[in-house]
Amino acid sequence: MANRCRGGRWRGRVQRSRCGLDLAQWLPCVLLVSCAATPTDPEVRAPWGSPPPALLRLPAGTVLRLLPASGSGTTLPEVQVGGLWRVAMQQSAHFDVASGVEDGPAAHALQLHADLPAQGPATWTTTLMREGQANLPVAAARGPRSAVGALLDELAWRTRAALGEDSAGLLAAPVSCTLAYSNDAACVRLTERGLGQLMDGKVAAAQGLLRQAREHDGACPVTLLHLAATLANRPTAADRTEAARIAREAIGYADRLTPVVGHQLARTFRLAIDDDAGLLELGLAYRRDRPHDPHGRYTEALAQVRLLHYDRALPLLENLRRRWPSNPMVCYQLAFARLARNDGEGALEALQAAGERLPRRALVRPRALALFHAGRHAELRKFLSGLRAEPGVAGTAAEHEVLRMQASHELLAGDRAAAIRLLTESLDWVRRRGSQLTAKTLAVAEDGEVLARLGATTELRHAVDGFLGLGQLPPAFANAVTFLGGLLDVQRGSDVRAALATLEKSTDSVWHSQLLAANHHRRGELRDEAAALQRAAQASGTALVHASYARVLATAGQQDLAQQWSTRVQQLLLSFDQRAPRDHPLMTPGRALAYLATKRD
Repeated sequence: MANRCRGGRWRGRVQRSRCGLDLAQWLPCVLLVSCAATPTDPEVRAPWGSPPPALLRLPAGTVLRLLPASGSGTTLPEVQVGGLWRVAMQQSAHFDVASGVEDGPAAHALQLHADLPAQGPATWTTTLMREGQANLPVAAARGPRSAVGALLDELAWRTRAALGEDSAGLLAAPVSCTLAYSNDAACVRLTERGLGQLMDGKVAAAQGLLRQAREHDGACPVTLLHLAATLANRPTAADRTEAARIAREAIGYADRLTPVVGHQLARTFRLAIDDDAGLLELGLAYRRDRPHDPHGRYTEALAQVRLLHYDRALPLLENLRRRWPSNPMVCYQLAFARLARNDGEGALEALQAAGERLPRRALVRPRALALFHAGRHAELRKFLSGLRAEPGVAGTAAEHEVLRMQASHELLAGDRAAAIRLLTESLDWVRRRGSQLTAKTLAVAEDGEVLARLGATTELRHAVDGFLGLGQLPPAFANAVTFLGGLLDVQRGSDVRAALATLEKSTDSVWHSQLLAANHHRRGELRDEAAALQRAAQASGTALVHASYARVLATAGQQDLAQQWSTRVQQLLLSFDQRAPRDHPLMTPGRALAYLATKRD
């Protein structure tokens, strides 16, 4: 169904555009050259002849807002016309065309008007509206009522010419709006409705409408673009794989691609396959070719965010926030860029702007981080408690994650007693849910180790005894309990050889090295402790192990090397990498303790 294309005159064009090149070879040339280049041959002419003289010359980069179409006579199919008109106008390389989610403040607005009498030809006109000035009739196109797409193409071209677009852009023959979008009215209507749902943050409803639209025109680039984009932003690998496949298919319909749609498809593909370097290259190239199209800035900003170059992303996102105030993803990315500068209040402001148009679950983590970095600890406590109290959360993995965040927050806020209480509750939560043991193995080992480091021996002993009382444990979980029992033995001064022997036989070499290091620490064997922690740090990426190694290096007088490890821990914990959501110290107690251990005063 995905390859079906209604309308006989399109079928041959679509099939001829499906070249046999590998995407890695083909994608750059299709999207960075053919979609963005303008002709230089003076003999080339647009379908309507030489450009008419300009009524006024608006500077390159002028933002033109597209107002909803109005009509007289026969009922105007406003949704369909609005989509086609947007596609026709956005082929300008001279103007920045604002419409829908890309709308924003602008000094110039275009009104499209249709006169559709019951008999005789249709007349389509445009009017320029400017604050404090009289409305200016701009251009007109006249022809058969049935030729909506052709008349909109001509009108868009004449409007651009009348407003002073440079001749190079006008001499580039545009892709027909019905080809670039669809000549199937149902496809356009359903796609436009889907875009409206996306603007309201209703992603599932939008996907349903876009899939319906695809049934009417399986090769519609606009439909495929937005369907792929909704999938590329989802966390599962299966969704991202489907997004890449859909984007790649749409890119194959090369003669239906306008520059902006082609670029967005390429961006979606790069996002779906996690090609950050390619994404940055794509954004920079598009900005060179079409400097007034904000999509190039957005692509570059996304790449810089994913590369953790927030200092470069922030000015781009601030600019886009002013240009696209209704785009929730710009606000979402801006929140992380502000967090990277420890601007919690600024991040909260951006999230507030995005909140109405993004799924609530997507905002939980960044809001918690923003409250923490804004120093609003009482509000954060209330926020996390509220999450646990929400219907359908109790007893789920989500509740346990929030519970561990609460413990992390109390550690970071300096309330040791509250942290111990919540860590004990976290371990008990797992003990009461035998089906969760395997999934929660690492969490139990980390939370128990933090209890041990806090000196909460009694609480940890009760937790270990509770797990042992469950009987037969999964092998990995049994090793975690052995590790925690060994830490208790170290604190009591007992023999830990049995625990070490058990861990040495398993594949859990990190726990063996950590327990060995703890035993050497108790006995004052600094060199052996350092060697054991070095092995653990090399085998494990956990921040707490790395922080422990930094501590022992500092104790041994290797200050420079200790500082290098401490800096590495801090960089990891404060990277704000959206694809590593658990790295921040607020997310888990082990990371919170590692942050405190390596934080500079």
